[in-house]
Amino acid sequence: HVSGQEQPILGKVKGQVLKGENVCHAVCDQPVLYHLLEEVLDAPEKNTVEHLSELVKSLDMLGDAELRTLGERGKEKKEELEEGEVEKLHAKHGVRK
Repeated sequence: HVSGQEQPILGKVKGQVLKGENVCHAVCDQPVLYHLLEEVLDAPEKNTVEHLSELVKSLDMLGDAELRTLGERGKEKKEELEEGEVEKLHAKHGVRK
């Protein structure tokens, strides 16, 4: 570790070096975030820095079209789960659509 310099900990996402404090900033507007979310929704035990760091590194090798496809799938999964939770709340509280 070089004093005064921050070491990258997550590799690169589309050419951007990721450091601990700017991971979300770097991926929040990208399909990568939805794919990461899908990963941990499917397997909560994968919600670790180590696993997600490796996943981000592997996603860097994919093209934009592949990332968009993965992102859309993750976004759809998130929306399905949210809809299910809203339906449960509606049923619990007697709310009709």
